[in-house]
Amino acid sequence: SSTSLFLTTGTTKIGICAFKGCSSLKSLNIPSTLTHLDNEAFESCSSLTSILYSGESKEGATSLKQIGDACFRDCTSLKYVWIPETTKRANSGDWTGSSFAGCTSLKTVEIQDGVDRIGNNTFDGCTSLENINFPGSLGISGNIGIRAFRDCRSLRVIEMENGVKGIFEEAFIGCYNLNNVTLPSSIETINEKAFYHNNIATGMYTLKIYASTPPALGDNAISSWFNLTGYLPNIKVPSGSVGTYRNASGWSSFGTRIIEM
Repeated sequence: SSTSLFLTTGTTKIGICAFKGCSSLKSLNIPSTLTHLDNEAFESCSSLTSILYSGESKEGATSLKQIGDACFRDCTSLKYVWIPETTKRANSGDWTGSSFAGCTSLKTVEIQDGVDRIGNNTFDGCTSLENINFPGSLGISGNIGIRAFRDCRSLRVIEMENGVKGIFEEAFIGCYNLNNVTLPSSIETINEKAFYHNNIATGMYTLKIYASTPPALGDNAISSWFNLTGYLPNIKVPSGSVGTYRNASGWSSFGTRIIEM
């Protein structure tokens, strides 16, 4: 049978582990007054398919500030997530780590402009994730967290909006089908093993970077074990920046793979 949770207007917080393991819960309605979803609040609700805001699928009025650590971890039936602008570090809460980790049916994530953090391990192991946007507001703190998208093997294309400044360690490690990546002119750092994977048959074909100044590049940030046999992606950079990239620390190993857009 279908089970829905309608939180009444006036509810402001759902506590730690409040509905953890409620395997019959299929729908969650979040009222405009709710500000905090605490750690593990809905972890392992394996039948949960939809999270509604103020009675709508998205963009309903919301005050949500915190999605706690592991809040929806292992909700294996959840297919769509919308993250409202109110959920950001500047608030008293935070969108913290592992909140949607292990949501193996999650296909689409929409992040509203204004959100300034994707926490560590947030979408770790979301193996069906295909569609996600990266608003420029993430650049306020440069926060695309450590292992935020580890093993999201259905990701094929990502394009980050101008404003994004940094990608943390191992953010996309194991995303071996991530073929095409576009980074904005604001990008400043790509940390260690950010796009690293160990699948010999696939990998990044094209990395397009709009930054004229080469971002600081961590060890093995854009590589795979396949690199050992000579494979490297094409790096497309702004006109007039090819020489700068080819001489920059870390980028020089890409050699003639660095070309103009």
